[in-house]
Amino acid sequence: MAAHYSAALAREMLVPKYGRVVAFEGYELTNNNARIKATEQRIAQLERAAEVETSKREVFEGCTIVENTEENRLQIIFDGKPAPEVRAILKSHAFKWAPSQGAWQRQLTNAARYAGQQVERQLKEVIG
Repeated sequence: MAAHYSAALAREMLVPKYGRVVAFEGYELTNNNARIKATEQRIAQLERAAEVETSKREVFEGCTIVENTEENRLQIIFDGKPAPEVRAILKSHAFKWAPSQGAWQRQLTNAARYAGQQVERQLKEVIG
C-alpha cells in the first residue's frame, strides 16, 4: 500500500462503484502508454548522449568551444574576461556566465550547437 493511502481509503477503493470492479477511474489511467513511451525515448536519448565524448575546438587564441557531455552543456571558455561587445553576442544567443565552470554556457542541444556556430561566426567578425 502506498504511503499516501490510508487503510480506510484502500478498503474503499476495493469496493466496486457503479458496477465497476476496479477502484481507478478511467481518466486516472489515460495516457499511461504515451508517458511510458516518452520515458523510454528519453532514457534512450540520455544513453546515446552518455556515449558521446566531450569535444573541444579552438575558435581563436584565447577562446575555446567545448561540447561538455558530462555536464550536458555547450561551453565557451575565454582566457580572460571578454569585451562588452563579445559578452553582448553571447547573451544574445542565450549563453549564461557560470562562475563555477569559468565558462559561458547553455544546455547542450541542437539549438545550442547552432547558436555556438553563430557565436563563432560573429566572434570572428568582431575579433578578426
